[in-house]
Amino acid sequence: MKSKKIEFVALVLVLILILSCSNVFAGVERFSLATGGLAGTYYPIGGAIANIITKFVPGVELTAESTGASVANLKMARQGEVDFLMGASNTSFAAYTGNTPFDEAVTNIRGVAALYPETFQFITRKGSGIKSVNDLKGKRVVVGAPGSGTERTVKLVLSMYGITYDDLTPEFLSFSEGVTALKDRTVDCAVVGSGLPTAAVIDAAASMDISLIPIDKEIYEKYSKDYPFLG
Repeated sequence: MKSKKIEFVALVLVLILILSCSNVFAGVERFSLATGGLAGTYYPIGGAIANIITKFVPGVELTAESTGASVANLKMARQGEVDFLMGASNTSFAAYTGNTPFDEAVTNIRGVAALYPETFQFITRKGSGIKSVNDLKGKRVVVGAPGSGTERTVKLVLSMYGITYDDLTPEFLSFSEGVTALKDRTVDCAVVGSGLPTAAVIDAAASMDISLIPIDKEIYEKYSKDYPFLG
């Protein structure tokens, strides 16, 4: 917890320095910070950063925007539609190097600070009979919002089990929409990739009995060297 607080402060201080220097001789200038969905972690943290910047940096107004998260944010950055963004490190690396899901490199980005580790939680209703990722075959699974880093990572985890979208019914929903669908029994599993605690998961646990689907140890050990960012 202490290290996370230090990282958060570091980001805020760097942003204050950047914004202060760019506005020494200007009037009020407005900047945007692309975050994520309302039920995730990006938006509340981004909102807190924006509030601090706006309050303590003279002549600067920073606004946190709710978006489709990492992939969508990086694509907006490439088009110059946002000033700052929050994004998963693996997705940001893929963007900078021009790898999937980006059709061209996003080279106009620079890292400011690392904030916190993201935890991917595969949530199902208790008693659903789903005990492993393999059990998701033939099921309705919320894989994340379209254009999100969550969806990209879920697809990668499924591939580690030899599972593709052809083996299940993917639902492209936000965290809050996914949990609502799980409560309504219109889906069998919802995946949430975010920092802890996550509002959507708290909501799910408060509304019904849930189970978390584990990643099998042998699968993790087999792929951890190829995908160290999943550690």
